[in-house]
Amino acid sequence: MEQIPDADLEAARSAVTRELGSVLGFPGANEGAVKRAIISQADLSAFDSVWNESSRSLTYDASSASFVEMASLSKEEIAKGQAALLDMYKKRMTADAAKAAKTEKKLGTLLGGYQARSKKLAVQLEEATEALREATLQLDCFVRLAENETTAIPRRLEQLQKEVRDMERIEREGQNKYRDLNHEKTELSKKIEDMEMEYAEAVNEAALNAMDED
Repeated sequence: MEQIPDADLEAARSAVTRELGSVLGFPGANEGAVKRAIISQADLSAFDSVWNESSRSLTYDASSASFVEMASLSKEEIAKGQAALLDMYKKRMTADAAKAAKTEKKLGTLLGGYQARSKKLAVQLEEATEALREATLQLDCFVRLAENETTAIPRRLEQLQKEVRDMERIEREGQNKYRDLNHEKTELSKKIEDMEMEYAEAVNEAALNAMDED
């Protein structure tokens, strides 16, 4: 098969981008803008429906570090996978808590009164981290019991899966609050800059008026 020159491929890619841009109502848009337009106009409800249905049959496999069909694993392997998944969420939540602490320090220096909101978020993240630690301890107990009491595995496995879902929810809420906090910080910083500019203009105007009076 004859290899297509890179220049021809690039020309074809540009032509497709231009055509898509025109179809989407953004003629002349670059490739990144076209991609964003496609994503913004895409109907993801069908995908969400298929994914939600498919994900119910998937579980995390610790040995392969991937999600696989639940039916392909033993109950013990599923329990170990859930334990590994909780450990990953624990590390991620710890990292989020550290990030929130750094943000809190910057907000305290720059925005003063805004520090109260940041502290509230830090407390909530710390509570979520503590809840995750408790869930991990409970999981360790479940795993040890599962090794000796195979008849109790289905019930304990259901509890573990609930813990994972709860930790996922807590993580999403923490990330949303962190994003809102950063947005408020940006807005307040802009207001402070505007106030400083207005103050400087007022000082300059007062100085000019004083010169005119002299």
